[in-house]
Amino acid sequence: MQIIPLQPTHARAAARLHIAGQPGTFLTSLGPQVLTVFYESLPRAAVGLGFAAVDNTQMLGFVSATTSVGRLFV
Repeated sequence: MQIIPLQPTHARAAARLHIAGQPGTFLTSLGPQVLTVFYESLPRAAVGLGFAAVDNTQMLGFVSATTSVGRLFV
């Protein structure tokens, strides 16, 4: 297993893990397409960051954060 910076290419897997791990939350209720776009955008955002735990090509988990929620969603 490796811990690597979250990349836009991880977006679909991150969305699936988010939905599986946080059922019934607001962001999950927006659906997999919205979450995929969100996780594609997050690593590109000046205020976003994240890391992915990967084994070969499979994402096992991830963490994401922002230094400014207000600026992230603008």
